[in-house]
Amino acid sequence: MPNKTLPFSYNWNNKLNCKSFSTVRIFNPNKYVLLEDYDVVLSGKKGEPAKKLGVARLQAQHHFLLDKVSPAVAFLDANLNRTDFILMVQKMYKNSKIDFSKKKMSFLVFQYVEKS
Repeated sequence: MPNKTLPFSYNWNNKLNCKSFSTVRIFNPNKYVLLEDYDVVLSGKKGEPAKKLGVARLQAQHHFLLDKVSPAVAFLDANLNRTDFILMVQKMYKNSKIDFSKKKMSFLVFQYVEKS
């Protein structure tokens, strides 16, 4: 069975170059499952193809409402202060009509098991 894909449009904080990294995503227990492997893919710049960076295993997860994100998570994940992190997430999902006062987010921690 092929791995699920974990896409990134930007390598925030150069985190994808490390042995382990975090990402904050909309809570989805069917998509993000502990100890499952994911193909990590970084979108290419305009006109360039996406690049597979490797395979990473989901090692840990923590769920929260966006307005409860800690300064540490915001800084570690995206190198942003808490306020700018919240604004960035809202902007990323602006076309989704998500009510962030009710919709949980997931702080996901991955570790590469294979690097491309």
